[in-house]
Amino acid sequence: MGPVRWLVLACWLCGCLAISPSQFKKQHSMHAHEPDYTPEAEADRVNELPGAPNALDFGLFSGYVTVDESAGRALFYVFAEARSSNRHAPLLLWLNGGPGCSSIGGGFMSELGPFYPNKDGKSLQQNPYSWNNMANVLWLESPAFVGFSYSNKTSDAIVGDARTAVDARMFLLKWLQRFPQYAHRDFYISGESYGGHYVPNLAWEIVQGNKRAEAAAAAEGVGVSPGKGYINLKGFFVGNAWTDAYIDNKGALDYWWTHSMIGDESYAAIRDNCDFNTIGPLMRGSEALTLPGTYKISRPQPPSVTNRRDQTLTKKQQQQQDTLDPADQGLGAKLGDQISDLRSQQSDLRSKPSDLRSITSGFEPLGHTRVQGWEGYGSSSTTRFWESEGGPMFSHKNDKEMVCAKWLDIAFKEHGNVNIYEIYADVCPRESAGSSSSNAAQRKYRGALLGYSSPTKPSEQSDTLAHPHRKPRYDPCVDGEVEAYLNLPEVQEALHANQTVKLPWRWTDCTSLINYSRDDLLSSMIPTYRKLLQEDLKIWVFSGDVDGIVPLVGSRRWIASLGLPVMKPWRAWYSKTDQVGGWRIDYQGLTFATVRNAGHMVPYVQPERAYHLLHQFLHGSMPEPSK
Repeated sequence: MGPVRWLVLACWLCGCLAISPSQFKKQHSMHAHEPDYTPEAEADRVNELPGAPNALDFGLFSGYVTVDESAGRALFYVFAEARSSNRHAPLLLWLNGGPGCSSIGGGFMSELGPFYPNKDGKSLQQNPYSWNNMANVLWLESPAFVGFSYSNKTSDAIVGDARTAVDARMFLLKWLQRFPQYAHRDFYISGESYGGHYVPNLAWEIVQGNKRAEAAAAAEGVGVSPGKGYINLKGFFVGNAWTDAYIDNKGALDYWWTHSMIGDESYAAIRDNCDFNTIGPLMRGSEALTLPGTYKISRPQPPSVTNRRDQTLTKKQQQQQDTLDPADQGLGAKLGDQISDLRSQQSDLRSKPSDLRSITSGFEPLGHTRVQGWEGYGSSSTTRFWESEGGPMFSHKNDKEMVCAKWLDIAFKEHGNVNIYEIYADVCPRESAGSSSSNAAQRKYRGALLGYSSPTKPSEQSDTLAHPHRKPRYDPCVDGEVEAYLNLPEVQEALHANQTVKLPWRWTDCTSLINYSRDDLLSSMIPTYRKLLQEDLKIWVFSGDVDGIVPLVGSRRWIASLGLPVMKPWRAWYSKTDQVGGWRIDYQGLTFATVRNAGHMVPYVQPERAYHLLHQFLHGSMPEPSK
């Protein structure tokens, strides 16, 4: 932003332009229940959270919203009202990625929510950098079959970007009927990882829905009404965003090489033999080519499933989406037999090698866990397909695909058991992970920044001998602790989760039940950004600079490809600690910011820096002094 005078800096350091978490707490005590909640909202109120260190000093709600009555498709949410001026603070939706990972387990419980779990998996500790200190924050488990969300229709497990966006918008419209006091608030979408698709796709779905609502209102000679087909979208804030397969994959390869994670021979072989448009995110061997857990759109699908982002809905469908009942009509029937059928269908597909290109099991989501090592990733029967008996597992366009897969395997061996989501991190010992999940994604090693543990208090596992003056910052085994906590019956009862409908699966951070569109996963979001840049939205993209799965290299490249005029050049930004928080550049219509020493899950790894970056996004740029 150019040179900033020291007087302004002094004002900022004294708290004139930013409010710290402690100031929020001092200025605002526990909110009294406001009189304007609907009965449906009151039914979702969480009066106390098991294991919380003290009484809730903010409004907390959670429950289900049915987005498709005929299919019995219901999405689960948690909502934390702002501690400060919740009658005026903006409304912010957070979406974790995967695809197939929970925003409750990630965003709410271990990144940016009001609490973190303790190591016992039963009690909680305060997060001083919770985002509900400055915004009303909504977390959504989407699509159906993620976390506590479900559908009575097993074909709904076959899903892509379009229906995910349609369902999320439908959820918001029905949620705003339940909480009408938030319909006129400024609304922002945020997320990370495969949120790089979820977030801009939902933004575009809302933009289109708003235009339909405006046209309908104009035809009737009335003004548009927020919450009734119209959502007051102001912008979005997305981190380490998987955006363009070619650019992001090539960026990952360059990042690995420049950070000494792979050798020269591997770098050259992958560069020369891999088609970066059709693999990825860069995985090991054949898994990079088959993308486990995804399906090809060319495969026949149930007629009720919307697969492509650009598929146009009929006018009748649009009217059905925009015409909502005041309350949900029920949560549907038991799911056990239907889930068994779904697992059986997946098993049948796994027994046919020719189908592996289209749909497989063993789903490995993008950013599926906090941070993890790669030791034990996959098995020889799935990754070393060129050695399998009976020939290749699927046909190849040419030998380059086999060479690509082989060298990807070698590259991951060269990585060692590194935490690919934060390359300067140790991993959590398997026996300390605290998870009993049968999901392969949950059995892998978790990782953490070297020698660090909890963000709020020291851990017994912190490296105090090697670093006696280092203040622990987070728990390397948090994923298992979250899973243990969210599977406690008393926690599920308090959150109104898994009550009316008993789900036949254990809650896990990421699910293997969905089969997500491979074409959508590999599609580029750049055309969507070009459209959104015409809609007068505030758009910020941020990137942790030690993420090895969606590195900042790719993000910088795809943003540069938009060809936007530079409004303020590349420069450092500072958090309230007066340390460099990262670097940023402002384009016309879009800001890109890096977060120093943060991995794939920025709010988890660098909570203070993420907190102040969000403040910049919501409330304007903070001073950035030259040094």
